Amino acid sequence: MAKVIAVSDDAYEKLKRIKGSDSFSKAIIRLMEPKKRRTLLEIVESWGPDEEFARKIEEAHAQVRKMKFRRVEL
Repeated sequence: MAKVIAVSDDAYEKLKRIKGSDSFSKAIIRLMEPKKRRTLLEIVESWGPDEEFARKIEEAHAQVRKMKFRRVEL
């Protein structure tokens, strides 16, 4: 039996992004399950496509490639 709930626009957008191709019900159930350790890749994949995030990653990668690293004795 389905129930109707009200959530803020912000909560709706976040849940929509997290759910991916799952239904909202499956996404909520998944979020309510006890936390298990996930890889960074699993976490990022759960966010779904995000052009701004991808652009920032590419910018950070470009900055790292330009850096000069040197060995330091401690």
